Amino acid sequence: MNGLRSPLLLAAAAMLALGGALLVLGAPMTEHGHSILAFEFCAGAGDAERILRDWGDEGRDAAHLSLLLDFPFLLAYSAFLFLANTGRVGRGAAVLAGACDVVENLALLLVLDGRTDGWPVVAQGFATVKFASVSVALGGALLRLAGHRRIRRAGA
Repeated sequence: MNGLRSPLLLAAAAMLALGGALLVLGAPMTEHGHSILAFEFCAGAGDAERILRDWGDEGRDAAHLSLLLDFPFLLAYSAFLFLANTGRVGRGAAVLAGACDVVENLALLLVLDGRTDGWPVVAQGFATVKFASVSVALGGALLRLAGHRRIRRAGA
């Protein structure tokens, strides 16, 4: 574990710092009625167009910056989840989550550009797989931590 401690802590620090910045960037979107999460899961062209209209220029600009910042964030959380897992399933789920997030972000950037012809559904599908994969990877990391704590207590 000691060999992984520094990269794991670095990934955790980057994830937390970038996540905090994303929360700040989310305020203008939420103030205009819709979070970035609602945008990720919009059900089609009508929902996407309504969100974009409600956001106005300020919300769309914030969403654009948020999606750009999400690229380094997804690298940070994927690295953290990968390093926090030891098994193939957890590590594979971490990689899959990051890959899905890339496709989702690209689709949402197209939606922000006015391409509501199918791209909202693509984003929604990849967001669904991303969150499921994050759940699997996070579960694996928590199981590893619980096992590590149990071993440490037994040896004390």
